[in-house]
Amino acid sequence: TRGSMQTTAYLTRSVGEVCSGMFVGLFMNSKNYNGSFDWGLSFEQVCLCFAVPAVIMVPVSALMVHEPQAVVGLDGKKGLKCGEYFSMCWDLIKSKAFFYAILYMFLSPVIGGISTTASSQVKINWAGVENFQNQMFSLVGNLLFIVGLWLVKTRYLNTSWRKLLMVTMIFLNVVDAFFSTLTIFAVVRNQYFYLGETVLTEIPSAANFVVSTMIN
Repeated sequence: TRGSMQTTAYLTRSVGEVCSGMFVGLFMNSKNYNGSFDWGLSFEQVCLCFAVPAVIMVPVSALMVHEPQAVVGLDGKKGLKCGEYFSMCWDLIKSKAFFYAILYMFLSPVIGGISTTASSQVKINWAGVENFQNQMFSLVGNLLFIVGLWLVKTRYLNTSWRKLLMVTMIFLNVVDAFFSTLTIFAVVRNQYFYLGETVLTEIPSAANFVVSTMIN
């Protein structure tokens, strides 16, 4: 199904994020990157490490990715004419379900995408988060995100998406408000406490992410 295939794709992407988090935490934690290690890769070496797989993907994409045409137009021939495509799009836009999807895609970032430019300064100056600890918690967060994607794929794809969105949105905002408020008002200013939010929110974030991307 579309949901299962899409979740598998995001699982694969999250595994790559885990690898990148390990790379940054181990090899980009020197003094040059505001880290605590006495050793690390230079910026040129980092660029070289990323350039090698990028170059390899060029022939791999050209030679190993095959996408045969499967769309049949109204005249029975392969491929859609421009007018046929726009006609199909207009029919889709006029449907009630698609109208609600457009509303969600417009209102979700307007309401839920509100953020503050001070968040990074709160993390660094008030919570005192260091680079290595930040990367290690990000690594754990990515692993938990993978677990969340797997749970959605195996258990919750047939659950009401409205309920999943509602429960995860409320939970994520309540947890974020708790940790942020205690840090901002100097009740608890500890980097491990501040980063602990990641451990609690990654699994529900995964569920919210999957449903949101399926709607989009």
